[in-house]
Amino acid sequence: MRRVVEERRAILDRLQSVSVPDRMLALQSVIAETLKVNECTVELKANLQEEHLAGMEFIGTVFKTIFTPLQKARAIVQSYPFYPDVYQIATALVSEQEAGLDGVGAGPGAEAGALINIPVAYKAY
Repeated sequence: MRRVVEERRAILDRLQSVSVPDRMLALQSVIAETLKVNECTVELKANLQEEHLAGMEFIGTVFKTIFTPLQKARAIVQSYPFYPDVYQIATALVSEQEAGLDGVGAGPGAEAGALINIPVAYKAY
């Protein structure tokens, strides 16, 4: 994911460096700059797609290999009618692990069947 973010920054930097002349004195310059913008747009679209695929792979991995069936069910039920925010769940777990806590109702010594608030990807406003 770090590589995707670094590529995005490079693309955005190139896009910001495009200079559009105030007057259309040099049509060739305008065309060249337009081509640069088009090239950056194509690369940005590919970069966004790559980020999306990496995110979907992460979510799939968490749900298929890390969560137990009970954890999956709780995440889905507690976040209904929205989707569980796997990134926030992972962030909460890391924070708790760094704080020396046992985890979100699943680790050794945790209260069996303890309910937690599951972060959701979409919030009603």
